[in-house]
Amino acid sequence: MHTMRNIDRRDFIKGTLGTGALLAAGTGLAACSTTPDPKQDPAGSNTEMVPAGANGTAASYSFETPPPPIPQSDITETVESDVVVVGGGPAGFVAAVRAAEKGAKVTLISDAKEPVSHGGDYFGANTAAMKAAGLPKMDMPAILPIRFRDNSYNIDQDKWYLLLNKNPEAIDWLTEKMESNGYKTIFLDGYTDPDSGEVFVYGGTHQWVQEGEALGTSGVGVLAVLSRLAEEAGIRMDFLTAGKQLVRDDGNAGRVSAVIAQTSDGSYRKYAATKGIILATGDFTADNEMMRKYCPDYADLDGHGAYSGDGHKMGLWVGAAWQKTTPNAPMAETLSGNVATANSLLAFSGLTVNLQGRRYSNENCGIGHACHAQMRQPSQTAVCIWDIDYAQAAGPWSESWTRGSDPATLPDEWKAAVGAEPMTFMGMAPMTMLMADTIEDLASQLGCDPATLKATVDRYNALCEAGVDEDFGKNHRMMIPIKKPPFFAHYGRPWLLVCTGGLRANTKMQVLDDSDKVIEGLYVAGTIVGDVYSIYDFIFGGIHLGLNCTTFGYIAGEEAASR
Repeated sequence: MHTMRNIDRRDFIKGTLGTGALLAAGTGLAACSTTPDPKQDPAGSNTEMVPAGANGTAASYSFETPPPPIPQSDITETVESDVVVVGGGPAGFVAAVRAAEKGAKVTLISDAKEPVSHGGDYFGANTAAMKAAGLPKMDMPAILPIRFRDNSYNIDQDKWYLLLNKNPEAIDWLTEKMESNGYKTIFLDGYTDPDSGEVFVYGGTHQWVQEGEALGTSGVGVLAVLSRLAEEAGIRMDFLTAGKQLVRDDGNAGRVSAVIAQTSDGSYRKYAATKGIILATGDFTADNEMMRKYCPDYADLDGHGAYSGDGHKMGLWVGAAWQKTTPNAPMAETLSGNVATANSLLAFSGLTVNLQGRRYSNENCGIGHACHAQMRQPSQTAVCIWDIDYAQAAGPWSESWTRGSDPATLPDEWKAAVGAEPMTFMGMAPMTMLMADTIEDLASQLGCDPATLKATVDRYNALCEAGVDEDFGKNHRMMIPIKKPPFFAHYGRPWLLVCTGGLRANTKMQVLDDSDKVIEGLYVAGTIVGDVYSIYDFIFGGIHLGLNCTTFGYIAGEEAASR
């Protein structure tokens, strides 16, 4: 069944936090830390750069040195399979189930205690479900060059072209499994600026929900279905079993034939694979050294995740090459939350200032782009400012994605948030709501100079009255003055969900060495796949789950099983 349904952002947020019987990494991707108090740290500090070694060269990091091989005498058991999947998230389970369907004997190992779900949005391009729902066909041959330009062509274009010839097949495959297990397919709205025609968010985002289930829970449902299918297919699933080292034959020059893992009791088990090992181990945000080397500007950002790059390290230790795109692209978001916008993948589009009370950017942009502008500000903190009339003046609101469809209720929600615990969801840094009857009082609460903030607001209001943003060129429709008290402010830092990419691979998901030669027997799927993004901007909603996890997982499972 294919159903079009509008989404209340309140349900979306609650659904993302719901975990069911699965571990929901949507809330555990990034651990929260405290947002800077603007009164205590008005100037902020810059992110520490990668440490330099002698002669100005980059210092070495501990993970770059391979550990001693685990002695054969420490291995208590050997498990034989055709394909071994390392990782129990969406990419790992897609790869495992698909490999089993292709006739392989599959084992899946994971250091988690059960399947781990991520998010709820899966991007698909021109899928059968979209056609059945009557959605317009996406002109992907025309869209992809725009995406390449947005990424400065500093990506592996061949992987993006899989959106044309493999992503629809993979998403249709997953859709059939979800619908046959009682889920409905729902599509989320894109957003195109009605004046300029600029696309801020493309359509094509799929979710699957059961009757009465909160939106944003697709990740939980997908893992519930795939783990059940894995069990039915006879896939061995060993949880609380962490991959530690890969075994590469011929003195670390041949094929990868096994992975050695540590079980919950501390013993070692060898998982041998006659066809292939698939690494689907997530990202590396929990390893600060890896962040400092591969994504230094975001190394100190709030919200480092649960994954320490174990699969990345194992691959590097047997000769895998790092991706060519540097630095790695962070999947980071900026303020939206309780300040509703026309689409939740858009940043707050009223007035945004830094902790000095100065406006610094065109606010009418996507959350990924706004995040980069915010990262340049003192304490990496943005302050959204609006008045009591903003909810009505900023409409019409989209009922898909946004926090609420009735702007009349938003002011009461804003007032209720003042003085409450800082808001947080999906692993984001806390955001604090303030309210005042004057701009000067609001400035005092923020710890910035009242005269500076008042001058900024006065200048912004004058631009709004003129209907032309001479400072940053914002669309005239979003030039909404701040005049009627009470006035509100909402401040916080960006938050980091994951850091994308890692190991170099071809379009068959085979891992490559520094000479771009295939390392036989080693595959990747999910976040670990390198060279996909130079910027993660959310313009394709759910591209990470739809392309990296589902499409690449589907390909890795097929390719490994066919060897």
